Amino acid sequence: MKRILFVSLLADNYSRSAVLKSSLEKSPDFEVKYYRIPSSTFMGIFRYLAFLLITGRQNDIIIIMSPGHILVPITKIVFCGIVILDAGWPLSDSSEIRKGKKSLTFFKDNLIDRFCMRIADLVILESERQKESLRKRNFRFSNEPKVIYTGVLDKFFQKREMSQSSKVEKTGKLRVIFRGKYNKEAGLEFIQSIFESRLNRFDLVICCSNLPGDFVRLPNVIYHEGFLHAHKIATFIRESDLALGQFGCERRIERSIPHKIFEYASHGIPVVCMDGSASGEIFSEREFFYVKRYELGLFLDSTSSDMVSFQRELITRSKRINEKYLECFSEKSIRERFRRIIAELR
Repeated sequence: MKRILFVSLLADNYSRSAVLKSSLEKSPDFEVKYYRIPSSTFMGIFRYLAFLLITGRQNDIIIIMSPGHILVPITKIVFCGIVILDAGWPLSDSSEIRKGKKSLTFFKDNLIDRFCMRIADLVILESERQKESLRKRNFRFSNEPKVIYTGVLDKFFQKREMSQSSKVEKTGKLRVIFRGKYNKEAGLEFIQSIFESRLNRFDLVICCSNLPGDFVRLPNVIYHEGFLHAHKIATFIRESDLALGQFGCERRIERSIPHKIFEYASHGIPVVCMDGSASGEIFSEREFFYVKRYELGLFLDSTSSDMVSFQRELITRSKRINEKYLECFSEKSIRERFRRIIAELR
């Protein structure tokens, strides 16, 4: 039985690697362990090194969970097995958006990205577009990076059955949900401005844990703020007809697939995405809707011209999304993808 050690600076359910960990725990072929570094102080690192010296075996695999890229060098120093960085994306992606390319934070994160991805035995990324982006930025790797899509934890997100007799027929409104952080990529101000004059035809639900105090809250929009348990989030998604992707102006949208996309897909919820977004890599125009940013309002108007007919279209798309999700992005499919990658690495 192959032993896999997941190592993180954060709780084991925080990282995108949590889905991979959960999927491998369900396999009789793997013994899965988890170690959280108590802190990034000298004592925390010392305890981690001691843990590796005592428990690490040559045929083990260590997976560094995102965003713990910085743990790769010290792991390689004392561990002689395979070290995998489940990066998903470079740390510098985030610092570029928050601080800018001329900031010291971006410079530091860029160095960490390049060095740690270079010395890891394998780097796992979130999308093929992310892989291509790093290639264009002249990143170097010990082995060709592999892509494992993020997915979601099966225990929280389950298939939703859409009823042919929907609430649209009763209320005349579609319930549209946006879930995510308040940041430049989300484009929440833009989304809300588009819906403001259309709230007589749509119920807009915004689930955002960090919505600023000065963000304008409209009286007819439903806001869910602060921390929400996964079960609660799943309930809000199940009650929705349609979801919104990111509508900000950041280039990162073109290569990064938000894990919220997989939350929606696990329930068969069609998503309206900005044209050119990375979601198009995995969900086609037969499943999701892709519109240019400035045409979002026109799209909403076209759907509301015949709500009942559009609801039938949503049901058709929902079935396709459910099939795609189960085939490609469930925990089972993620586990099988990882199994093939490890076989190739050997």
